[in-house]
Amino acid sequence: METQEDLKQAEESNTPSMGKTALNFGFITGLAIIILNLVFYLTGSLPNSWFNNLSYLVLVGGIALSMKNFRDEVCGGFISYGRALGFGTLMVLIASVIYGLYSFLLFAYIDPDLTKVYLEKTEEQLIINNPDISDEELDMILAAYEQTLRPGFRLIGAIFSYTFMGFIFSLIISAFFKKKDPEAVEE
Repeated sequence: METQEDLKQAEESNTPSMGKTALNFGFITGLAIIILNLVFYLTGSLPNSWFNNLSYLVLVGGIALSMKNFRDEVCGGFISYGRALGFGTLMVLIASVIYGLYSFLLFAYIDPDLTKVYLEKTEEQLIINNPDISDEELDMILAAYEQTLRPGFRLIGAIFSYTFMGFIFSLIISAFFKKKDPEAVEE
């Protein structure tokens, strides 16, 4: 005779794990951000603040869709706030690693001259926003910014920044997707 515990273990063994679901949605979300970046890159629109805003929108959409799927398909329609937050953060970490690797390849091998484009655009914006900036100040800011455009820094920066923002977004989104199982025994 099977107990409730046996049925629950059998059910859990037939569903994908948090890691597998996060990996699948992280890959899709990372790929979506890469495609968005490629559109801006191929149209000559990088660097562009619109890309950052749209990529965060893609990130939010990826978190929401993946969290809903995880809750409904893997967790039987119920998920705690903490588990939703953990899942969202893991999914974003995977997406950020994928985008970070792409960014590294873009700046290191695909278009090493992109650094110059970013620096020129930044210099233009600095002069427009602050016409009284001295040459020394401008050179100092551009030298510091140039360090952030190095391929290795792009990789690490993308992973940390997207994961951090994804964690913040997941903090909020998890509140909307949490759903307590009424049959669960409180411990």
